[in-house]
Amino acid sequence: MARLSPEEGFNLLKERVAQTVDGLFPVVGKRHTLELKNVAVKDNLDIDDIESQKQAKSAGRTWAVPVEATVALRDNETGKVVDHQKLRLMNLPKATKRYSHIVDGQEYQIDNQWRLKSGVYARVRGDGELESQFNLEKGRGFHVGFDPQSRQFTMRYGTSNIPLAPLLEEMGVGKEEIEARWGKEISGANQQNSDQALAKFYKASTGNKTQDMAVARQHLTETMDNTGLRPDTTRLTLGKEYKKVTAPALLDAATKLLHISQGSAEPDSRDSLVFKDLHSTEDFLSERIQNQSRDILRRIQNNLDRKKTVRDIIGPDVFQRPVRTMYRTTLANIPEQTNPLEMLSGQMKTTITGEGGIKSAHGITDEAKLVDPSHLGFLDPIHTPEGQTTGVTLRLPIGVKKRGNTITTRMFNVKSGKMEDVSPEKALGSNVVLPDQVRWKGGKPVPVGRKVRISSAGNDITEGSLKDAQYIMRDPMQMLSPSSNLIPFIAADHPNRSTMAGRHMEQAIPLKEREAPLVQSLAGKQTFDSMLGSFAGHSSKVAGEVVKVEPGRIVIKDAAGKRHVQQIYNNFPLNADKAFLHSDSLVKPGDKVKRGQAIADTNFTKGGDLALGTNLRVGYMPYKGYNFEDGVVISESAAQKLYPL
Repeated sequence: MARLSPEEGFNLLKERVAQTVDGLFPVVGKRHTLELKNVAVKDNLDIDDIESQKQAKSAGRTWAVPVEATVALRDNETGKVVDHQKLRLMNLPKATKRYSHIVDGQEYQIDNQWRLKSGVYARVRGDGELESQFNLEKGRGFHVGFDPQSRQFTMRYGTSNIPLAPLLEEMGVGKEEIEARWGKEISGANQQNSDQALAKFYKASTGNKTQDMAVARQHLTETMDNTGLRPDTTRLTLGKEYKKVTAPALLDAATKLLHISQGSAEPDSRDSLVFKDLHSTEDFLSERIQNQSRDILRRIQNNLDRKKTVRDIIGPDVFQRPVRTMYRTTLANIPEQTNPLEMLSGQMKTTITGEGGIKSAHGITDEAKLVDPSHLGFLDPIHTPEGQTTGVTLRLPIGVKKRGNTITTRMFNVKSGKMEDVSPEKALGSNVVLPDQVRWKGGKPVPVGRKVRISSAGNDITEGSLKDAQYIMRDPMQMLSPSSNLIPFIAADHPNRSTMAGRHMEQAIPLKEREAPLVQSLAGKQTFDSMLGSFAGHSSKVAGEVVKVEPGRIVIKDAAGKRHVQQIYNNFPLNADKAFLHSDSLVKPGDKVKRGQAIADTNFTKGGDLALGTNLRVGYMPYKGYNFEDGVVISESAAQKLYPL
C-alpha cells in the first residue's frame, strides 16, 4: 500500500473498488437493462478487532467486509423496474495493523510496483545499435532503431523490421523535411519502396497480406491514430508534447537517435523515477476488475434477458473472482512475519518485476539494478536484498507519500519559506540542498558554510550558494526506510554494513530478556525505536482509568464513565509456524492513563519501545583462534539473555 497508515490505504482501496464496479454499469440487453446505484463498502470491521482476526485465521476464512449496491432490473420496452434489490457484490479483504490482508487463513502482503510511464525512450543497446522504445498506454508498442553501420532507420513492429522513411512519407512527411533533419547522405540511404513498407506493416500488425495499397495506407493511419502517449514524458524525452504517435513524433524520435550516434545528445534514463509510476494494492485490484470486465459482463449478459430477478443475474462469484485471484499473482506474497519491523518493511517494499512489470529476472538490465540519482529522497538505496534482486527490490523512505501513482516527499521551499510536496520530476529540474548542509534556527535554514552541497538540475551533486536553491531536504531520516533509520550513526557506517544491519533486524526473533537499545537514533523529539514501538505495541485510545485487565483485553473508563475495551494480542498466530504475537499489560486496575500512552507490550517491545534484541557488554579480543572472522565467543550470562521465547 506504500503507506504507514493501513487505514489510509484501505480507505483508498474502498473508493477505487466502488468506482471501478460502478463504471461497469448499466449493462444493456435486448429485453432488460441492469442498473447499479449506491455502490459502497460496508466497513463493519474494526482494525483493532484482534479476536475476530484470530478466529478468521484459525478457521481458514477471509477477514473481509462486504461491497454492496442497489441493483435494478429494468424492462427496455416499458421502462418499468422488474426487480429491485440490495445485493452483496463481493467481500473485500480488510487491512490489518500488521499491514496484511487475511485471505483463506493466511496473511498476505502485496508489493508496490514501479511501472514505466507511457512515452518514447531512447537507448543504446549492448550491440551498439540505437533504438527508441514507444511504450504506449493505448495501442501496441514498438521500437524505432538506427544502425550506425548501414545508416538506416527501421520500425520494429512485432517481429518485423520495416523501413521507417517510407512510412514517414506515407504519413505526410516530405522527402525535403527528412533530408533537412537527417542530412542528404543518411536520407539517401533510407530511400526504399513505399508499397513494400506499407505491405510489410499491414502484415506485421494484422497477420494478413494485402495487395491493396489504399487499404494498407488507411490501416497505417488508423493504427497510429488509435495510440496513446503521455505528453509529460514526451516533453522530457522528445522536447515536445505528443498525445499519440504522429509523423512528427516518429521523426523526432529517429532524429534523436541520430544525434545520440553523433554524440550531440544523450540516451534517456528509463530507470529514473521521473519516468516511473508506482502501483499499489488499490491500483492492482481496480485494474484486475477492469481487465476481467469482459468476462464479468459476459456472465451477466448470459442471464440478463433470461432471468427476472437481479439475484439470479449476478451470481455470487461474478465480482469475487478478481479479488480472489489477485492474491494468487506474483505480486502477492505470504510474508514470514518474523517481527513487526519485517511487517512494516513489507508495506514499503517496491519492485519492478511481476505481473504488469518485467516478467522475468532475465529481462532486468544491469542499469536497472543500479542506484539512479533520481532515487535521492524517494527510494532508500541501502535497504535491498542480496542476489538477483539486489537493486530490484527496494524500500520507500519514511518521508515519501503516494498521491495517485506519483510519489512525493516534503521539502522546504526556499522562496516561499514553507514546506511543500515535491515529486521526482520537480526535484529533477530544481536545485535541492542536502539535509546536512543547513542548521535550523527558529524554523529558518542557516547554511553550514559559504558553499553548500546541492543536488542540481539533472540530479548532479554540485556546490553552490543557498540562494541558488529552490528546495532544502528537511531531515536525513526522510531519505531512508524504517529499518535503515533504526541504525545508529548510519552516516558513519559502510553502506554494505548498513545493508546487512537493516536485514538482520527484520530477522530478529522475540527474546525472553529483550531490551530497548541503549543507543537509539532520533526521529524529531522521539527515537525511531519509540516511534516504531507504537506500531508494534498497544497505546491507549482514550484518557481515563484502567478498570479491568484480562488476557486479550484491557478496559478503560473515560471521564464520562464510558468503558472502552481495547483488545491486545493473546498468543496470536502469525504466518511462520513458530511466530506469534503476545501482549503483556503495562498497567493495572486503578491506574490513570493518558491518550496515546503505552498500556501493553508485545513480545517485540519493552516499555513501549521496539525491542528486537538485548544489550550486551562486549569486548574485542583474540580467544585461542575461536573468534576468527565471523566466529564470536560469548559468556554464559550473555547466552542466557539471548534465549528466545
